Amino acid sequence: MTTTGPMLILPPIPDSPPPPSTRTVNDPAARLRWAIVNDNLSLVTRIVRRYPDLLQQRDPANGWTSLHYAGYYGHYLICVFLINQGHDKDEISLDFDRNTPLHLAAQKNQEQTVHYLAQHIRRCLDWRNDQMESALMVAAKMGHQPCITLLLDFGANVDLPGPSGNRAIHIAAAYGHIKAIRTLVDRGADTAANVTRVYI
Repeated sequence: MTTTGPMLILPPIPDSPPPPSTRTVNDPAARLRWAIVNDNLSLVTRIVRRYPDLLQQRDPANGWTSLHYAGYYGHYLICVFLINQGHDKDEISLDFDRNTPLHLAAQKNQEQTVHYLAQHIRRCLDWRNDQMESALMVAAKMGHQPCITLLLDFGANVDLPGPSGNRAIHIAAAYGHIKAIRTLVDRGADTAANVTRVYI
């Protein structure tokens, strides 16, 4: 694994999501988001069955769908319910930054949720967001070795290139995540690949 040219200064990693839009207590969409964030499956079930059009509604504050919120907070049973109701059946949910729910679950190291989403929405395994990062790259950036292993187990491309040719192993190295590097090497990552700069 070699680099040429200057390496960019790494920005701080955000640790909290944009706040959900909460218009009024009488707004069923806002109540649904509240129920998901607070892991209230029974309320989520009641709202979705009463207002089925809200299943994949997007939060105007950030573009997150119900599955984005459930994935980010690691509410596995809510993810199961949403997918069983048809969430992401026809197309992948994307937020304003083109992140999938799997990106957000990988960012927060939500192992059970990552396992479920990777198993049931495999077409998003190598989906790249606006920063050209796959869920594996996000997990590598955060140093989340368990999620790296899960994503690779389900077939994520260990050498999927991003901007300037950087891959998951370059990102893990840039952030100093030794365990993540070892896992990626053990799973066949190309350590000799050239990259002009680490673009994070």
